[in-house]
Amino acid sequence: MALFAGITLLSALFGSISALVMGAGLAYVAFREIKGSKLLRGLDNTAIQLLSRNQLALAVVIVAYSGWSLIASLRTDPLAAMGGSTGDPGVDALTRQISSAVSWGVYGTMCILGILIPALTAWYYKSRGRALTQFKAHTPPWVVQALAAEN
Repeated sequence: MALFAGITLLSALFGSISALVMGAGLAYVAFREIKGSKLLRGLDNTAIQLLSRNQLALAVVIVAYSGWSLIASLRTDPLAAMGGSTGDPGVDALTRQISSAVSWGVYGTMCILGILIPALTAWYYKSRGRALTQFKAHTPPWVVQALAAEN
């Protein structure tokens, strides 16, 4: 995640406000992910809550980016990128329709997956909380301390 944040922030050097905002969001998520993984390696139960909420923050970043990109794509005339009109109003209209459908398909899918995958990952983290609590309750304290000290 930190790598993606870094690359996105570097692309903001080319003047993209959306890349700056997205990179900052990804950097925040990456920082919390690293912090949560350290807590989890130390068998700290607070890691479960942190990692779960972090996935929801990632979903917000992905959905915001998808929405921003969809709006930007729909506001841009696809014919301008091709150098102007083709000269045929029917082909121009078809090109705009196809561009709009592709934009909705790509960014709509990204939005849906950006909600679904982090939500499922957050649910997974939550489900592991009980397993961690049971592990710590049924394992000799010296084993838990040794495992936690290893990391």
